[in-house]
Amino acid sequence: MSTTTTSIEGYKLGKVIIEGKTKQVYDLPEHPGLCLLLSKDRITAGDGVKAHDLAGKAEISNTTNGQVFRLLNEAGIRTAYVKQCGAKAFIARKCQMIPIEWVTRRLATGSFLKRNVGVTEGYRFSPPKQETFFKDDA
Repeated sequence: MSTTTTSIEGYKLGKVIIEGKTKQVYDLPEHPGLCLLLSKDRITAGDGVKAHDLAGKAEISNTTNGQVFRLLNEAGIRTAYVKQCGAKAFIARKCQMIPIEWVTRRLATGSFLKRNVGVTEGYRFSPPKQETFFKDDA
């Protein structure tokens, strides 16, 4: 996803440090040690093999991330999170990412079925199923 945005909420964006399936991470040249993470309206499946835009997803992801990081910080768990920056972005301290990802599933599909033989494809989880993995984009 290419963007022509040069600033968000008064933060001048520098170069893209890294871009993933669902976020872009920008350098903030006027704020050394900080970066801006911009969520995309992108939803993926099958380790990114399937993907499409879903209007509003970036705002939901950003709000959810902010709430989780605030709870962790309030519990005394140090994170890189600094603050929300608009509806789709947040400011964080530059750091080395711990390669863990959380996946939320509403339907049983893809890799879940491979790991859980006997579960019917399309089974609807209620509440949604939460899974944790070591992040491996290879």
